[in-house]
Amino acid sequence: MSSSDTKPRWKSVYALWIPIEFPVLVGEVLVRAFLLCVYYYYKYMTPVHLVMGDWSELAHYSYPYSMNQVIPSSTLNVMVVVFSVSAGVVTCIAALLLARSHLSFSSLAHSFAYYGLASSFSFTLTAAITNVLKQYCGRLRPDFLNRCYPSMYKPYELPHIDFDQIMNPRLPCEPGTPFDILDGRRSHPSGHSSYTASVCVVAAVYVYLMVKRIGEVNALARVRALAGTLAAALAIVLPIYVGSTRVLDRRHHVTDVIGGLALGTVCAGLSCVLYFRETTAFPLLVNKPATNSALGDGGALGDGGKGKYIVHEMTPPQNPYLDSYGQQPMVKSYNP
Repeated sequence: MSSSDTKPRWKSVYALWIPIEFPVLVGEVLVRAFLLCVYYYYKYMTPVHLVMGDWSELAHYSYPYSMNQVIPSSTLNVMVVVFSVSAGVVTCIAALLLARSHLSFSSLAHSFAYYGLASSFSFTLTAAITNVLKQYCGRLRPDFLNRCYPSMYKPYELPHIDFDQIMNPRLPCEPGTPFDILDGRRSHPSGHSSYTASVCVVAAVYVYLMVKRIGEVNALARVRALAGTLAAALAIVLPIYVGSTRVLDRRHHVTDVIGGLALGTVCAGLSCVLYFRETTAFPLLVNKPATNSALGDGGALGDGGKGKYIVHEMTPPQNPYLDSYGQQPMVKSYNP
């Protein structure tokens, strides 16, 4: 073999872990970078200033402002990253243990790479759309009056508030933390709910499709795959829990949480459609006798190098009725 036929080591390592060409990968990174720029651009903009319509709306924005939250934003960011990575890693390890003789390490690495692309795209897309909606909706948070007029407003002094003064759009808020006051106008949709749903739904779909693929091996694997399906269902519970904490913290209205969950789910579904193709994102499980020479790499991972199974890397099946020129002959018999 000539030196020109030998790939450099970095290309071999890249091909082992990354299932797409390098220029395409650069494009994927640029798309996510653009979405993050949109997110930060709208995060620090002044949102639309809406005012309450009448006295009956006053109670919806008069809850006490609490500095403590059940799940702060910093904790949520760590939670989302840890959950997303751990869900993919645990799923791939479980697939390797349950179907060792049917999988190769490279196929699982490629599957995990597609999962990372889907999860990152879903999260960045959701984050960008969420901040754009927060900017142009400008809905007041349930604790907005305590943010804007902490000295003038007290919960037990509701009948004595000068409502006409509060309704005046030219009346500025009292001196305080500018970000807290601006953040008080960013209630819809709930960012905590949308971010968590965008990651957890992708993880749930990935776990379900992977355990469905594992269940094709044998009956025992099907029973164990049922546990994976239940784990995917539990992944849906986390966004609902996070959204409920935002209502308990008086940071969002119930409709804000519902809108955030819907937005994150839609973005996650779009991401799954784009990246979770059966012939690319999930390794094919085929159980057929083969020799080491047919495999070309000493056998499949987990069979002791005996070449017990053919490992189909992620390539679509070929049409057996096509000739060497890729044309469809008029009459062709095929005997497998």
